[in-house]
Amino acid sequence: MVASVNRLKFKLKNILIRFCSTNLILFYLVSSSLYSGSLSSLENSNEPNIDSLNTSNHSAVISRSIADKNISNASLNNSTAVNLRDNEISEKNNKKDRAALILDFWFGQLNKDDDFPAEKVAIWRNQNGDTTRFIQANFSQDILKAQRGELNEWRHTPTGRLALILLLHQFPRCIYCNTDKRQAFMYDAMAKGLVLEGVKQKQDQQLQPFMRAFFYLPLEHTEDADIQKLSVQLYQQLVNSVAPSMRSHMQSFLNYALLHQKQIMRFGRFPHRNEILGRESTPEELIFLHQWQSF
Repeated sequence: MVASVNRLKFKLKNILIRFCSTNLILFYLVSSSLYSGSLSSLENSNEPNIDSLNTSNHSAVISRSIADKNISNASLNNSTAVNLRDNEISEKNNKKDRAALILDFWFGQLNKDDDFPAEKVAIWRNQNGDTTRFIQANFSQDILKAQRGELNEWRHTPTGRLALILLLHQFPRCIYCNTDKRQAFMYDAMAKGLVLEGVKQKQDQQLQPFMRAFFYLPLEHTEDADIQKLSVQLYQQLVNSVAPSMRSHMQSFLNYALLHQKQIMRFGRFPHRNEILGRESTPEELIFLHQWQSF
């Protein structure tokens, strides 16, 4: 009799284990499928937005899936909804923090319009390679995420858009300046698009002068006469709008914009990129390259 009872207990225990295991596996498969689908939709969207993830819908789908398997697990659904929502908020905050971190690295604390971040000039010039090493170590993954469109929600604010522009324009130049220079220009078209869209929305007007100066740089580096004309116009407006104490700094940016425009008007392209991009230089361009240093 005792042996029969023990065998019955053993069978019941195995049934319970299989039931719990099945329950957990089903939940894992369903939630993993939903999570992968959410990432896929973000990567394939032209304008991914973390706010588009509807955690309540995900919980409803999970509930229906488990109900189809005749498994009652309402408490599990509620906890799943909370976890998904917490992850969504955490990821969104992390992305915001990354944008702020990028701007702080590049500009420091600009509290007033006439603040000059003198300590950042060495970073911009990257003379000893420290900027390259720091960006590679800290922001290389952000560059890839920006290229894949995973940070597109940053475009909705002026500072977020500027952080994207830096990731796609300045940072690749720093990373590849002494290695694969072709990759330095890889994301220029994306950066230019961000600038043109931001100017149309007047987001640039909400930034401080030094931020505006870097906001416009992708236009200055574009091999297109109309874009060059716009670049010069924007830098001229910037010079005219700043306080006298800032005018010389902004005039330096305008001077470089004029030099870039002059090259495009003369050659239709930047001769110093010819070798990098596998283009054959004309005799006139070769003479120019011997006389002038590249930008």
